[in-house]
Amino acid sequence: MITSFLDGPQQMGRCLKDYIKVPQPVPDEGTPKLVLDETLTMEIISKILHPSIIRHKRYRVQRGRITGILLDKYQLTLEQFVESPGPKDADLDSSLSVMQSAVDARGLAHNSINPGNIMMGENNKPVLIDFGSCQPFGKLLQTFGTPGWFEKEFRMSEKKHGVIPMGKLRQWMTDTKLEKSDVTTDKVAALKLLLVDNVHRLTLLSVLAQAAVVLHSQSPGYIIAACDVKLFVFAYKLHVNCRLLFFWRVAKKRQYCDPMIRRSWGGWC
Repeated sequence: MITSFLDGPQQMGRCLKDYIKVPQPVPDEGTPKLVLDETLTMEIISKILHPSIIRHKRYRVQRGRITGILLDKYQLTLEQFVESPGPKDADLDSSLSVMQSAVDARGLAHNSINPGNIMMGENNKPVLIDFGSCQPFGKLLQTFGTPGWFEKEFRMSEKKHGVIPMGKLRQWMTDTKLEKSDVTTDKVAALKLLLVDNVHRLTLLSVLAQAAVVLHSQSPGYIIAACDVKLFVFAYKLHVNCRLLFFWRVAKKRQYCDPMIRRSWGGWC
């Protein structure tokens, strides 16, 4: 039985932190059953009360039919989080295991796990969303999986359809981390060459202006990232003729000298 409703679409905008999931029409006119199946699944999911599971609040009802599900809203998917620049201190592996166990314990298989169906919640904890394909073990499915995230097509909801994509997910995170590490290594090497080539005729600030082109392609928010402090030390040892060390923040269009660098470099800046 459906436990909570909102009558009328005008009431759905009251919470700015909410997201309204609306049904997407499918060619075979299976949309009404898909909406009903997901609604009934969300009623089961709502009883789990687990921080790694998306929380649904109520439904939008028009002319006696469910036309939307009101959910908590998150900003970043796991895919966006992992591929974004900067260090990652989240213990994703153990958090993903807890998330999967919470669904399995209810006798359900999500059947469509991929980096786009996992959001990043508070303290960088993953939150599983999109239960349109989630069904009890042994039930036939109308929709299933995401291309590239299952080994072969399936029509039956089974526990392994959560285990297999979770393994692929962990491998994807490892591969992405290694790929980013390689990019950073290449970036540092390129900048060192740039510094060596220009050390006798350019100030450090001019060199950094040229390096901006290289760095901006990998770190759109910051042209010179914190991880490149070693390059400043490298330039200093080559006696570059410059007394000011700058970080350039693109978003605010202003320059500043990091206090830590100022202290460690004897009051320069």
